[in-house]
Amino acid sequence: MPLTQQQTKELGKMINERRNVLLTELREDAARAREQPYAEHAGTAPDSGDESVATLIADLEQADLTRDLDEFRGLEAARERIK
Repeated sequence: MPLTQQQTKELGKMINERRNVLLTELREDAARAREQPYAEHAGTAPDSGDESVATLIADLEQADLTRDLDEFRGLEAARERIK
């Protein structure tokens, strides 16, 4: 059963709201990643423990960005489908 016009309108509004929140998060995450380079997490004279923590932080930040980008792409695809 297809969506009614009202349901489609409400769904579009929800998608746009989430998209806008996600765009803000993506911009903030990207800015934070640029401002906090790997060397900052590892320290000036890193040992293997410092390096592993810095690598973990960088990997987590990358995973967060990837997840948000995937969600953003899904929202864009959903917007196209309900047009």
